[in-house]
Amino acid sequence: AFQLFDKSGEGFFTTESLRELLREGENETLTNEDIDALCRHADTDGDGKVYFSDFVRVMLSS
Repeated sequence: AFQLFDKSGEGFFTTESLRELLREGENETLTNEDIDALCRHADTDGDGKVYFSDFVRVMLSS
């Protein structure tokens, strides 16, 4: 699943790309506040990147 987000194969994806992906289409279940909270939860060091270890932690905590 991580590879779906890490399209460049660099080992991370940006929180901005995550925001864009989650806002695409007609996603009526997530508000902007929900998306921002998810990004903060995934990006614990605040560098704007979600690494594989961050992704796994978020997936296991849900």
